[in-house]
Order: sequence, then C-alpha cells, then structure tokens
Amino acid sequence: MMSTTTRVTAEQLLRMPDDGSRYELVAGELK
Repeated sequence: MMSTTTRVTAEQLLRMPDDGSRYELVAGELK
C-alpha cells in the first residue's frame, strides 16, 4: 500500500483553525 504525503506551506499552517494543539512545520510536514 502506498501512502501519500501532502506538503503544507507556512501560509496554510497559519490559516488553520486554532484547535488548542501545537504544530511544527518541518520540511513541509506537520509534526
């Protein structure tokens, strides 16, 4: 089974709703 990773930009991260969780953007991946 192949998995697909969707890259996230800094702009997309900043537009995400605040759900109380903390996220890091590392090489286009949310951590």
